Amino acid sequence: MTEKPEAEQKFRGSWSGYERDCEFHNPDGKSTRFFNTAYLFGLDFDDDGRAVCPVDFDGDGDLDLVCLSLQGLRVMENLLPQKHFARFRLTATNSNPLALNAVVKVTAGGVTHQDYVKITDGFMTQVPRELHFGLGNAEKIDQVIVQWPGAAPQRFLGVPVDKLIELTEGREEFSAIEIPYWPGDSRPKSLPPFSFDTVVTKVGGGEGPLAAKGRPAVVNFWSPSCAPCKEELPQLVALAKARGETVQFAGVSAETKDLDSVKATLASFAVPYPQFLANDAFVKGFFGGDAGAILPSTFVFDAGGRLRRVFHRAITTEELSALLDSLKEESASAADIEARGAALMGHGDFETAAEWLRKSIQADPNRASAHNHLGAACSGMAERIEAGSGPAASQEEEARRRREAIPKWDESIAHLKRAVELEPDYAEAQYNLGVAYQRTGRHEAAIGPLQASIKAGGDSYDAWYTLGMAAGGAKQNALAGEAFDRALAIAPKKTEAWIGKALWMRQIGRPDEAKKCLQKALEIEPGNGEARSMLEGMNGK
Repeated sequence: MTEKPEAEQKFRGSWSGYERDCEFHNPDGKSTRFFNTAYLFGLDFDDDGRAVCPVDFDGDGDLDLVCLSLQGLRVMENLLPQKHFARFRLTATNSNPLALNAVVKVTAGGVTHQDYVKITDGFMTQVPRELHFGLGNAEKIDQVIVQWPGAAPQRFLGVPVDKLIELTEGREEFSAIEIPYWPGDSRPKSLPPFSFDTVVTKVGGGEGPLAAKGRPAVVNFWSPSCAPCKEELPQLVALAKARGETVQFAGVSAETKDLDSVKATLASFAVPYPQFLANDAFVKGFFGGDAGAILPSTFVFDAGGRLRRVFHRAITTEELSALLDSLKEESASAADIEARGAALMGHGDFETAAEWLRKSIQADPNRASAHNHLGAACSGMAERIEAGSGPAASQEEEARRRREAIPKWDESIAHLKRAVELEPDYAEAQYNLGVAYQRTGRHEAAIGPLQASIKAGGDSYDAWYTLGMAAGGAKQNALAGEAFDRALAIAPKKTEAWIGKALWMRQIGRPDEAKKCLQKALEIEPGNGEARSMLEGMNGK
């Protein structure tokens, strides 16, 4: 056999698999331009990768990312502001039940999206068979067309957004199911925002802040025993000297006992920027949980203290320079500020979210989405005040909680009213406004926004159910009956809707039908205490 060394030299692959992962971004839609932006999003791992799967593991309606390599499993949550979506689960009747290879076309907001049912995608990767479509700001779906395997296409209308839609071949009706969301107390705790005022012990003695406010900050974790750390130190030194007063650098040594080796290393590289010693609390604040410092690691913050990039590896001059250049002329826009507030809401931190959303409105008073998000955050705070730390011990305690929540409800309603004044067809804001009115006992006022939400956003179980409760409270019996029937047509297994309908039936003097509704609720959820208590009360037990 003749050897061909030139062929081996041309081979660009990696037999070991240790090449950095790539993520290609197409910024122009239909254009064929793609850019490798993996390092910007922290996805450029050097693991020996095996599988990657986009999946909504936390139930918030956007796709997260799960990566499996020979080194382990990585689970990355999508923290971008939530947009509208549609998710479909298909059942075929004339071919394989999973409807494999069925093609789904979804038209919304003037754009048609297409995908097909599959259970594998890529190397060693099994994916959910449900199809997920991101709809951006489109608040309703114009139509859904399904090309079933070996059958004629089928068209579906009136499909709501932000639901799991179950479609069965040959049936016109469909089910719209709420996607379970992680309870707030079970979600991973987010790291606290970076504070420029953090005081840390200095290598040379004493204490001081890690950085000063008003300029971007580069915080580098290293150790004298870490070879990659020593490789990148000259580049950090050069950048720190070149950037002068525009960017501040700080080093944090994970070695806290052998200070002589720390000082010797710093002296050999002539490091000009401040150096600090890591402690357990400080490491936990950056790396979370009980994890130790990953060496080397470099955290880059903008002038406002927002984390913009993390490198859990040695950096290069080129990539860090490009990142710092992108921050040079950047100022936080109302959209950026709102995005941070929305992300904090996703973690259940309504108080901090509200602070950022107020800043967004200050930057752009006519930003409807910021008013909507702030209204929702205030509603969240009001609900927490009413819930307290547990069930109220007395009626007086319950009344006190409701009184304390009133200012937050009032603030919520004010911002939600402003949102719908700015954008009357803003379905989410109309719905949130209706809910806020309903939760504060203003049933009559809730009806209009809820009807506007349905008109702008299409059929929604949540909107119809809440409208039923509001109409029942306002004694608008015909509307209440229609609303509960529509809600149950969309989600027939929702016990709360059967209970709500039972309350309304009892209110209009139809106890036998109310009992049937409660019995239906108990068939679905035998352990439902509210339904059982109501039924026993009506039966005289």
